[in-house]
Amino acid sequence: MYHLPKGLFEDLLRPIKNGFFITTLIMICVLVFIMLKRSKYPYLWIIIHFVLLSLSGYIFFDALNPKLNTETPQSIVYYEIHMRFIITGIIWIMSLICLLVGIRRIPK
Repeated sequence: MYHLPKGLFEDLLRPIKNGFFITTLIMICVLVFIMLKRSKYPYLWIIIHFVLLSLSGYIFFDALNPKLNTETPQSIVYYEIHMRFIITGIIWIMSLICLLVGIRRIPK
């Protein structure tokens, strides 16, 4: 059986995770403020980008420090973390596509 050490990465990941989400929240607020003054359409795509980026960040940080049962076999833990990384990558790619569409639609 695979035993996950309790709190191995908690102290290390907490400031990184908090900084990631606080920065993303600040960027969304700035974009909403800009959106109120200009055309809304391009900035909606960029806000969708940041929402998807936050979701992928949440899944990524959750995969780094999973809360799984200690009775779970190591192969299942490996597969679970592997699937979380795949889902994170797919969501991240979708967020980049939204960012590119938003940048492309910003008027010159």
